[in-house]
Amino acid sequence: MNLVLNITLLLTSLICVGQSSLTLDSLRKAYNAEMKIAGNTFSEKYYPNIQTIYSLHEKQFLGKVDSLKQPFLEVSKKYEKRFNSIDKTFIANEERDISYFFDKTIVDYPYFHENYTGNKTKSSTRVQKKLNAHLKDFNDPGLLSNKDFLAYVNAVLRHRTTVELKKEKYKKSDNKRLCKLPLKPNCLLF
Repeated sequence: MNLVLNITLLLTSLICVGQSSLTLDSLRKAYNAEMKIAGNTFSEKYYPNIQTIYSLHEKQFLGKVDSLKQPFLEVSKKYEKRFNSIDKTFIANEERDISYFFDKTIVDYPYFHENYTGNKTKSSTRVQKKLNAHLKDFNDPGLLSNKDFLAYVNAVLRHRTTVELKKEKYKKSDNKRLCKLPLKPNCLLF
């Protein structure tokens, strides 16, 4: 009798695990399909208009970035309750990645704004404070496999390197070894 009961319990648990996996797979497929639609809409609005977008003044640029970000957040919010019952970290990780992607565009703003308009600009203190909140993540090796995080880090390092190279001490130097750059663990070579 105990053997039959144990086998029944084992089979029941295997069936439940299989159904949970199936539910998670189908939920991810539906989520990814909606994210793909949001991504295609983003691409249609952003890439053909990149020069116009980066030419906006900071306040208008940030408004545009927020409006482009909203469809992605709406999809993640739509699926949040369903995913939380199966995988509590999925939506939080997705929203973190969305944040990195759009914050990278904000990091790039001063550079592209100057390229497209000829006018130099710096991020406002409020924007810089928001972006600096990600700096703590630079010490998380678990994020090194995250493409959105790496793109964000690359943008931050590129921006800070550009700022550093414009300093007076580098004006007469043709040596591009930046051994005094505050972010470096070692010298950066270009």
